[in-house]
Amino acid sequence: MTGFERQSNLAALALRLIIAGFFGYHFFYKLQAGFAANVTSFELRAFPFPTLFAFIDMFVEACVIPFLVLGIYSRFCMIMLIPLMLGIWGVFWPRPFNFSLGGSELPTMWFLVMWVLIIIGDGRYAVRVPHLAFDGRHPSTRLIIKGKGN
Repeated sequence: MTGFERQSNLAALALRLIIAGFFGYHFFYKLQAGFAANVTSFELRAFPFPTLFAFIDMFVEACVIPFLVLGIYSRFCMIMLIPLMLGIWGVFWPRPFNFSLGGSELPTMWFLVMWVLIIIGDGRYAVRVPHLAFDGRHPSTRLIIKGKGN
């Protein structure tokens, strides 16, 4: 393994742990405030079915955090969080693009960080599990081109 490969694998690990840490902080804050407070938050923002959205929000975060820490199916976890992030983006979008006013730049940054993790994947420092059938690494989804040298 070259130095660049080792550093990129450490970067994937660091990115996974950072994302898991921030989602973990938000999840435990929601647990501390209680489920009813999360439902009220969705009601104040006029979401349809606020109880359902509050449950899905907390359930997805609870499932994704340990998977990110262990590096299990990180790409799939980030894809699962895209609808959640789009909802958050919708809440922050009316605010200006200004860090001091808590505007839409924060969900935009998170959305981009999630896409980076989708691109680079789990990295070497992750728990090895079987590949998913739609992951592209599974033999049934590889493109096989017959020709010279194959």
